[in-house]
Amino acid sequence: MVRDYSAVMDSAPRDKDIQILSELIHRQHEAEIEVTRAEDAFKQAKETLREYQERQIPEIMQRMGVRSFQTSDGLYVGISKFYRASPPVDQRNAAWDWLDKNGHSALIKRQVSVAFTRKQEEDARALVAELEAKFPNVKEERKVEAQTLKSWVKKMFEAGTSFPVDVFGAAELERAKIKVISQ
Repeated sequence: MVRDYSAVMDSAPRDKDIQILSELIHRQHEAEIEVTRAEDAFKQAKETLREYQERQIPEIMQRMGVRSFQTSDGLYVGISKFYRASPPVDQRNAAWDWLDKNGHSALIKRQVSVAFTRKQEEDARALVAELEAKFPNVKEERKVEAQTLKSWVKKMFEAGTSFPVDVFGAAELERAKIKVISQ
């Protein structure tokens, strides 16, 4: 019995396509590496700039007793104060407690939120109405978690169900992802 493989051969990848695909995969991989290098270089450049701005130049100018300086080629530098505040995450409650106990509680903004399930829609509306009656600046934020929306959009596309793609900013796309496997 002779089998006809002509249909399989017609759909098999051609050597040229395999070569092109392989080259494109390598180019994408090189681009990913370049992006990582550029991001690392950017972080390092910001740290270097900060080192000059906040430590080395202010220290030497303080030692010289000057608050401004101009180089012979016209670069001017002046020293000015600035302030940074960012309590570590594990210290924030202590910081806010201190503000509260020391007469600075007006600095603290409190946002109250309650998570409701989909089945508790009526309870959510009732609570919002009750709060709005008591506090005129109550804001109701309705949102769908990003992963939940993405999952729903995927199901809609896969089922072929029509929905307003533009309203949801939805798209069905393809992405190449490369993993480097040790050789």
